[in-house]
Amino acid sequence: MTTSITIVFSGALGDTVLLKPLIDVVAIQFASRRITLVAQPSFGRLFKHLGWIYRHFDIGLYNHHQWFAGNTAARQTPWSDCDVLISGVSTGHDIWAHHASRLSTARKLLFFDPLPNPADPTHVAIQRCRSIGVPPAIRTYGDPQHCPIAWQPQPEPDMRPLFIHPGSGSRNKCWPLENFAAVAKCLRARGRRAEFILGPVEMERFSARGIDDIARNFTSHIIADLSNLADLLVTGSGYLGNDSGVTHLAGALGVPTGAIFICSNPNLWRPIGPRVKVLRRWGP
Repeated sequence: MTTSITIVFSGALGDTVLLKPLIDVVAIQFASRRITLVAQPSFGRLFKHLGWIYRHFDIGLYNHHQWFAGNTAARQTPWSDCDVLISGVSTGHDIWAHHASRLSTARKLLFFDPLPNPADPTHVAIQRCRSIGVPPAIRTYGDPQHCPIAWQPQPEPDMRPLFIHPGSGSRNKCWPLENFAAVAKCLRARGRRAEFILGPVEMERFSARGIDDIARNFTSHIIADLSNLADLLVTGSGYLGNDSGVTHLAGALGVPTGAIFICSNPNLWRPIGPRVKVLRRWGP
């Protein structure tokens, strides 16, 4: 019988994309691809769309919040009916873990800290694997045999557009918008094409003048759906962006990715993929 595995995680897009190495290693360790992800619904839909998981559940449903409370109101959920339950929302020694041992059918409960140990210089994805006792390995992303949606190289010169995403969840991680525009203009002068990817955060964060300048001078894609975003990313020649969830996604899809790191530690947080290059901050 195939082993059923449930992974529970609450984090931003980049943190969640960095679950992919753990998912791959767990699938090998338990000889099963029947993996359920319990997370933000848009992330679950993305992972399902990419073929990374078997199914997904919204982490906010089925009164899951009661698992964090010290009372008897917590109830079994559809996703807790599994053989292996892996949690990134519990220390393993708290109320959530108590409810998991009581309510889940899992014969094995495993826990990992979603944040890296600052005293450990290894990547957070490797630390997570070590925490649950599986061999820490980062398989190359973007392999068409393992991912139905992945970047494919083309003969040079590759005239597909370079996608630029200038935003991030934290303002401190953002290279100035005008710098990205300058890169795009430089590419145009060399006969290459740059197109911008903008989402709700960018539309709110940047000035109307800055957004208008981008929209007036370059093709822009305003995308809110992550599955549509993934489909777009693999059609370009490459990608440039800040330390952000979109950058992690581009790297994971095998897209040649330039990841600009300004304040966070790339040794712990760099995107994982076969064609990722970390760029430390340059310019103002």
